[in-house]
Amino acid sequence: MLLIWLSLVLVCLLGAMSPGPSFVVVARNALYRGKRAGLLAAWAHATGICFWALLTVTGLSMLIRTVPALLVTISIVGGAYLGWLGVKTLMHSSIILDEMKGIQNESPWRGAWEGGMIAFLNPKTGLFFLALFSPFVKPHAETAWQCVMVITPFFTDGLWFSFVTFVLVRPKVLAALRAKSIWVNRLSGAVLLTFAALVWWHAISSVVNV
Repeated sequence: MLLIWLSLVLVCLLGAMSPGPSFVVVARNALYRGKRAGLLAAWAHATGICFWALLTVTGLSMLIRTVPALLVTISIVGGAYLGWLGVKTLMHSSIILDEMKGIQNESPWRGAWEGGMIAFLNPKTGLFFLALFSPFVKPHAETAWQCVMVITPFFTDGLWFSFVTFVLVRPKVLAALRAKSIWVNRLSGAVLLTFAALVWWHAISSVVNV
């Protein structure tokens, strides 16, 4: 059982560490709104991850296999949110240091909102759990093991992005990245729009092939 749990931890950690929109959102909040916003984004994102883990454990994988349209709907909504976030980021691509005060003074709870939404509405999170997490789901698993399967990705994801936040808010790292704020925003926006396009392409392909 311990070996299975360690395998689960490794899978969840690799999923959290993989580059993507989640990293972009947490990093931008840490850089521009501060450590508190970064941590709120990190743990709100972890809560979204916990939500997907809970759905997978309670049978979402079986439901999506039975009703494919559900995944298409999730993809459309998730792609729209990623696209909106990407456009919003690109619109701030010309921000310079003196103009960052407006962003830094925004409520850190916006970080929680963005972190949570990027996890809840990102269909790749659902696909991750369906593809890699589902094998750990047992049809007649004990309640204790099911709880472990939900709690493990929550803490793995939250601790990883908390680590990312603490690294990014270090004075030297922060100064270097803020000095390149224009390119940070442009790269972030491009990544988010790319993911949005891929998500929508997947959704459209799914509908066409039905």
